[in-house]
Amino acid sequence: MFRERLKKCRTSKGYSQQQMADFLGITRQGYGKYETGKAEPDLTTLTKLSNILGVSTDFLLKGTHAQFDLDEILSDPETLIAGHNGTISKEKAKVLLYYLLKNEFDKQ
Repeated sequence: MFRERLKKCRTSKGYSQQQMADFLGITRQGYGKYETGKAEPDLTTLTKLSNILGVSTDFLLKGTHAQFDLDEILSDPETLIAGHNGTISKEKAKVLLYYLLKNEFDKQ
């Protein structure tokens, strides 16, 4: 649920409800209503929340993630996940990176 994902993201970043409220320019009570399900943020606030927490709006709303552009990530040699002596294939690196990203987001 949105409220659970919101709280989990907030706490994983180490933010208090008051800090989140300050970031959004609302009261702590107003922010608290998002985490209890008594209120839902408007589109502008939802976008601010996703930016503050470093997650997509898709994740906050549905628990899913926007597709990653793995080709773009893997085009930079520094971001490649190298096997022995850097011999991992690009396709294997994509599979591994997708697995790592998916599992990290599933934990949130």
